[in-house]
Amino acid sequence: MPIRHRINRLRKLVVAEPHGTLTGDDLVAYQREVWSRADLSGFSELIDMARVESLDYESMQKVKELAKLSAAMDRSPGKIAVVATDEIQIGLARMYGALRAANPGSQKQVETFRTRDEAMKWLVSSDDAPAVRVERPKKRPRKSRRR
Repeated sequence: MPIRHRINRLRKLVVAEPHGTLTGDDLVAYQREVWSRADLSGFSELIDMARVESLDYESMQKVKELAKLSAAMDRSPGKIAVVATDEIQIGLARMYGALRAANPGSQKQVETFRTRDEAMKWLVSSDDAPAVRVERPKKRPRKSRRR
């Protein structure tokens, strides 16, 4: 399976690092293998896609299947941060998050980030508000008007 994972019990975090060519079947197998473990209840997850060279998704049905399976396996609330490095990854991650949230029983919030640092800041924060993920141009400071 081209998804390596580490468990950080201190932070209550599972770090998944897919690599090479990633398929929908790989993600479903990872979900079943890792998240069926009762000792990971209450853990959050970081999925870092930086080492994925290509995505081989058979259909949108596989994204729906993964979202439904993931939501059904939730035992407690948590966060899932996906670090996506290109537009296709970002689109699939956001779609997964939306489909997952629409499933009854879903207890984890999914957010997408461009960097691992941003993702980690959100994961360790106690704030459950959605993170700002879109890079926007900086606004120029307004000049004060003198009267």
